[in-house]
Amino acid sequence: MKNILKIELKKAFSGPSFKTAMLISCFFCLISILYEYGLYQYQKPYIEYWADKYPVSQVFTLYSSWILIEQNSIGRTLFFFWIPVVASIPFATSFYVEEKKRQLRMVLVRAKRRDYFVTKYFAVFLAGASVIAIPLALDFMVSAALYHAEVPIVIFPYFGVMSGEMWSEIFYSKPLLYVIGYIGIEGIYGGLFAGTTYILSFFIKRRIAVLGIPLFLYLFTDIVRKYVSYWNPSITLNSDFSPYGFLRRQGYGSNGWVILGIAAGLLLIHFIVLYRSEKYEIY
Repeated sequence: MKNILKIELKKAFSGPSFKTAMLISCFFCLISILYEYGLYQYQKPYIEYWADKYPVSQVFTLYSSWILIEQNSIGRTLFFFWIPVVASIPFATSFYVEEKKRQLRMVLVRAKRRDYFVTKYFAVFLAGASVIAIPLALDFMVSAALYHAEVPIVIFPYFGVMSGEMWSEIFYSKPLLYVIGYIGIEGIYGGLFAGTTYILSFFIKRRIAVLGIPLFLYLFTDIVRKYVSYWNPSITLNSDFSPYGFLRRQGYGSNGWVILGIAAGLLLIHFIVLYRSEKYEIY
């Protein structure tokens, strides 16, 4: 099983699809950085002029200007809109391709079916997580070179992290830990979206469909969230259940238990399918 895992990881991280997905994510982050820095340069004279009279220094800081917090750029919108697709590009459709090209028979002669399917899942998950988490980390490091890093002050409305929201105490006391934790969440969900695409390829034999369904569900839950919030705002204010909402931090109350529960539910579905993969028919 270790040998199979090494092979699958090598294919996942060395192929052109992984590089393409990484470039797409980094491009979205670059748009965010350039736009936000342009705003900063435009407003910098005003900030410096009023600095002695009003507390304006936190309008543009590291923790208000990186892609997860800023609310201005199209780069941020594109990054979080396309997460399910970008995370799936590196390796999630490889099973579909191998089956279509009839390469699975040769692989399964040397490996047990379940071992092959499980190791491929790990490779798919790690590749999907990497193309989401690494660009976010790079975005933060570049932003750290452009802006001063002040600890956010809770009374200023520049950050969008509400009181009582998940990890809000950490954000306003040790913001770097908040950044590390949230990059971890983004990466895990990137892996889960990629894993969902892979699992769907057991049942659906159209590449566009297996890539599109996770995106559809991702956006559909946000539509449901909007309707629910219209009829009962307290539900989404206390526990946003839309991944599109809590991954891009759109101002609703993120709830750690909801985020954990959705991730656990997806993992459970994935591993049920993988457990039953011993019976999967190869044609």
